[in-house]
Amino acid sequence: YPVEPYESSVINGLPPGPHQIQGIGAGIVPENLDRSLFTEALRVRSDDAIAMAKRLATEEAILGGISSGANVCAAIELAKRPENKGKAHSYNCEQLWRTLPVYCTLLRHP
Repeated sequence: YPVEPYESSVINGLPPGPHQIQGIGAGIVPENLDRSLFTEALRVRSDDAIAMAKRLATEEAILGGISSGANVCAAIELAKRPENKGKAHSYNCEQLWRTLPVYCTLLRHP
């Protein structure tokens, strides 16, 4: 399943828009997109992706980034479907340097 920003769901036929999920949602549908490979594109809100990225960092020590947060949000939604019980997967393919400011908000100062 492709994952795209809720705010810029062009694969779903909606207009592009601003969002905060770096690395996905460029606002175009690539000419080589093979729609026969998926049945739907999953939409994730920027705020949810950021919150999940922070949760992964603090609870699981996974510094994956915002698009990884979006992937995990989508995987959780897929896992809730009866036909996918025990089958959901998510991939982390992040360039962490773009997300460092998000993790700086998690630092605690004495």
